Amino acid sequence: MTRPSRPGLTNDADVRSLASNTLLRLFDSLYEGAVVVDRAGRITWINDKYRALLGLNGADPVEGRAVEEIIPNSRLRHVMESGRAELLDVFAIGSRQVVVSRIPLQDESGVVIGGLGVILYDRVQALKPIVSKFQQMQADLASVRRELAETRRPSTVSARWSGFPPGCAMSRIRRAVPPSAMPPFCSSARPAPARN
Repeated sequence: MTRPSRPGLTNDADVRSLASNTLLRLFDSLYEGAVVVDRAGRITWINDKYRALLGLNGADPVEGRAVEEIIPNSRLRHVMESGRAELLDVFAIGSRQVVVSRIPLQDESGVVIGGLGVILYDRVQALKPIVSKFQQMQADLASVRRELAETRRPSTVSARWSGFPPGCAMSRIRRAVPPSAMPPFCSSARPAPARN
């Protein structure tokens, strides 16, 4: 049984072209900005929202130009060279800070053929509730770590047991000498062992 083919989808190239166009429309609607570059770091597509953030009008030709010419300090080229995505970063566009993701694009054999950059939030302030929760969790964790370190510190236990400050020579001697060998003036610092 053969599947009926859809008009216009006669081969893999047609399917890939349709998928590519669909993804570009999706990126355009989901993100505050999106840009795609080829393996040479030249812009192949940029959406209108990104153009507006950069202060470009629709008539300014940007396709074919180096990404750093249009987006100063862009790290898309670095992401393509390293092959590693940068999923969350704060990036400055003029005086404005935005939250971005940068992803290397690979072909079927894993070779990097380009890069995708998207603006997730056009204002860092949009992340303030998340950042606040994260900072509170970090503060809580630091507090718990301090408390745990305090209770685990052996010097606190040995000071209570020996009656001498931790690290003091008498404290070290006290731990080394059995109670029966201690002179009478030291017996008040540590209870004597029970006698039968």
